[in-house]
Amino acid sequence: MRSIPEIIGLDEKGVVVNAGRNRTISGRVWFGTLIFLGVLSLALIITVIVQARNHAKYDNTNKNKNENDVCLTQGCISAATHQLRSIDSAVSSNLCKDFYTYACGGWQKTHPIQSFDVERTILGDIIDRRDTEIERLLDSPIIRSNQRSWEYKVKTYYTECRDDYIRVNNTASYMIALIQDPATVNGWYMFDNSAENASQEFLVKNETLYQQMSHIHGDLGNLAVFGIRTRFDEDDPTIKRLEFYPAALSMELSDYLDDDPISIPRREAFQIYITDIMKLLAKDAGITDMNVEIRAATVAGDVFSVERFLADSLRRNPTSSVPRTTNLQEISTQFSFEFDQIMRHELDDPDAISILTPIYLTNNMYFTDAFELVTDLENPLFARMVHNYLRWRLVATYINDLPYNYVHKHREYLSAYYGYTLHSTNEDYCTREVIRRFPFAIQRLYTMNSAIYSNATTTVETVSNELIKSFKTYLDKNAKWMVDEQTKNMAKEKLNALTTAIGYASIASDDASLDDYYDKFFVANDAHLQNSYSYHLFHRSVLSNALKNPNLLDHWDFFETRPSRLFEYIAIFNRLFVVA
Repeated sequence: MRSIPEIIGLDEKGVVVNAGRNRTISGRVWFGTLIFLGVLSLALIITVIVQARNHAKYDNTNKNKNENDVCLTQGCISAATHQLRSIDSAVSSNLCKDFYTYACGGWQKTHPIQSFDVERTILGDIIDRRDTEIERLLDSPIIRSNQRSWEYKVKTYYTECRDDYIRVNNTASYMIALIQDPATVNGWYMFDNSAENASQEFLVKNETLYQQMSHIHGDLGNLAVFGIRTRFDEDDPTIKRLEFYPAALSMELSDYLDDDPISIPRREAFQIYITDIMKLLAKDAGITDMNVEIRAATVAGDVFSVERFLADSLRRNPTSSVPRTTNLQEISTQFSFEFDQIMRHELDDPDAISILTPIYLTNNMYFTDAFELVTDLENPLFARMVHNYLRWRLVATYINDLPYNYVHKHREYLSAYYGYTLHSTNEDYCTREVIRRFPFAIQRLYTMNSAIYSNATTTVETVSNELIKSFKTYLDKNAKWMVDEQTKNMAKEKLNALTTAIGYASIASDDASLDDYYDKFFVANDAHLQNSYSYHLFHRSVLSNALKNPNLLDHWDFFETRPSRLFEYIAIFNRLFVVA
C-alpha cells in the first residue's frame, strides 16, 4: 500500500509532483443514463396506454367512419404542431440514414444552448419555464406579512439574495469575521501567518481535528471529507437513519488523477481560482505583507493535495449503494475521531440519536483512508494541509453569497473548467437556490397561484390509474413468462396494494403547517450571507425532525433524492410518486 505523500503527490517540501491515472467513465454518466432510460420507458408505456384508451373510445363512437380519419382533438393538434416544428424537412432525403436529424433537427436549430447552461433539453425547457414563473411569484408582494410566516421568510430570503448593494457592502466582512472569531473558525494560515517573522511553512495556530470540524463542518454547514443526511431504514420504512457518505470534492475524480487534455487544464484552473479568492480575502481583511501571494499559492496547493488524496481513495474504493450498518460509538473508535460528540454541532437536537443508535456508513474504505490523513496532525505539513482544506471548503460553500468580485472569479473558473464562457444572472442563481433550499414553500407558492394545478392533478390521476389498470390486465392475460401462479398472485397482491402520491407532500397545502415547519428558520431583511448561514442552522433542525418524525413529509423527501425525476415507483413504499 502506498504512503499518503505518494498518493497525494508531494515531495519532501510539500510540492505537488504527481498527477494521475487513466480516465475512466464517470459513474455519474452511467447513473444519468439509467435515469434517462427509466423515464423514457415509463413515458412510452404511459403514452401507449393513453393512446390505446383514446383509440378504443374513438372506435366505439365512430364505427362508421373511415379508419384513416384525421384526429383533430386539441391534444392531437398540439402534438402534431410540436412535432412539425421539431422536424428538419431539409434533410428528408436522408431520413433513412439519419432519422434523428430529420425528426429533431428543427428543434436543435431553434433551441440553441443558452450561455448560462451546458446542455439544453425539452424537459430542461419545461423546468426553465416553471422557474421563470416561480421567479415572478417570488417577486410578488408578501400577502402573509407576519414575520413567522413561510411566505415572508422565503420571499425575504430571495429579495436579500438579489440585493446587490447589501451583498457588496457587508458579506465579505461578515465571512472574514467568522474566520477570525476565536469562538468559531479561530483564524486561518492565510491571515495568521502575516505577522512579522511568522513562518510561511507551518501554522501559527494548531487545533485538534475535532475543534476544527465541530465549527466548520457542524456549526457552519461545510461539506468537508464527508456529508450527513437521513436515509430510510433498509428493512423498516417507518424509521430513518443518519447516513455518513463521502463528500466535498470540487471536481470529477478524473480531473485530479488523469493526465489528458481535459483534466490538466481543469486542475490548473482550479488552483488559479483558489489563489485568486485567497488574494481577495486577504485584501478585504487588510492583509498586505510581502508573502501574501506565497501563502495564497500554498493554500491552493494544500487544497488540491487533500482533494486529490480523497479522489484517489474513491477511485480505488468505488462507492456502493449498500451501506454498512454501524453506530457512532463504533466509528468514533475505528477512525479516532469524536463522531459521538460532533452530533451536538450537526443536529439541532442531539438527543434525536444516541451513540448506540444504528447509522449507515457509505464506503468504509474511503473513511478509513480519509481519517488516516486528516487525523495525522502531529505531522506539521499535514496539519497545515488539513487546516487550509477545511477553511477553503467553508469559503467555497458560500462563494455565491459573497460580493461580486468573488462571484466573478467563480464564474471565470467555471468558464475555464467547461471550456467556454457561462453567463448566469443573479436572479437565476437566487431563484435556483430558493427552489433547492425551500421546496415545500415553493410548492405551496406555486400551487396556490396556479389555475392549472388542479387540472394537472386530475390528468396525472387518470394516467396513473390507466397504468395500474393496464398492469393488472397484463398480469392476467399476457404475462405468459410468469408460469409460477404463486409468484403471479404475489405480484397481483402488490399491485392491488400500490398507492399513488400525486402532487406534493400534504404539508405543502397548509399555511399553518408550513409556518411550523420553517419555524426555526430566521431571516433578516438586510444580510444575505447571514441568511444563508441561518438556512444551515434550519437544516440541522430538518435532520433532527427527520429522525424523530420520519413520516412528516409523506416520504416525498425520499422521492426528492432522485435527481431529475418527475415520477418514479419506489419499491420500499410500493408507491408511485408523480409531481403534478
